[in-house]
Amino acid sequence: MKTGLSDLLCVNRKFLIYNLIVRNLKIRYRKSYIGIVWTMLIPAANAIVYNIVFRYVMKVDIPNYLVLILSGLIPWAFFSTALTNGMESLVGNQSVLNKVPIPSYSFTLAEVLTAFTNLILSIPVITVVVLFSQVDFSLLQLFIPLTLVILLIQAYGIGLILAYAFVYFRDLRHLLGIVIQIWFYLTPILYRTTMIPEEYRFVLFLNPVASLFQYIHMALGIEEFSIQPIFASLVWTIIIMILSLLVLNKLNDDVVESL
Repeated sequence: MKTGLSDLLCVNRKFLIYNLIVRNLKIRYRKSYIGIVWTMLIPAANAIVYNIVFRYVMKVDIPNYLVLILSGLIPWAFFSTALTNGMESLVGNQSVLNKVPIPSYSFTLAEVLTAFTNLILSIPVITVVVLFSQVDFSLLQLFIPLTLVILLIQAYGIGLILAYAFVYFRDLRHLLGIVIQIWFYLTPILYRTTMIPEEYRFVLFLNPVASLFQYIHMALGIEEFSIQPIFASLVWTIIIMILSLLVLNKLNDDVVESL
């Protein structure tokens, strides 16, 4: 039976997804004294280090540079975690999948939503920095949550493709670590897109998430507004979801036996 978009998003399995997310959070922060607070401390510490290195050592002259870094690092932390944990979601739950008739992709969705929960809890860090910085209010800021939801959808689609590929190619774990590291520097997180020579900026449109980070910078007044990133992110989201549905319908029937 073909799997549709509503099945992919587990629309009729919300209680299952909720319980899987709660389970993931309990496992992740078990025996931790401050628990989920680490989701705010780690990106804040990384942002301070990057700010010192690039602003005061390398003399990068960008207004509100700490805002630029934080607004990129926190969503990127979600994205990279979602891909890594999403990729291992099927293999890591193979004992459950072999015993209980649960859709395999529900574990991937739960992992991505767990990472997204951490992202939401990190938002106050960005909010505080923005409030104490010289960032003017813009109507574009009202659509930042929608931008994060689009990033969530892309992370789920890519994570699902990786999860099914990881069942058959275990070397993907090491390869993904390298790809994420390179991907980080190819995404406008530590810099503005205007710092890239104009003849090479088209490369950003080959990066599915670059336009989303560019929009966040535009909304915070770090870059000038452009409509192109919005269209690019929507096109990439559609492509990723179509590919994930194709992979799911192709491999879903045999994936449990292959674990």
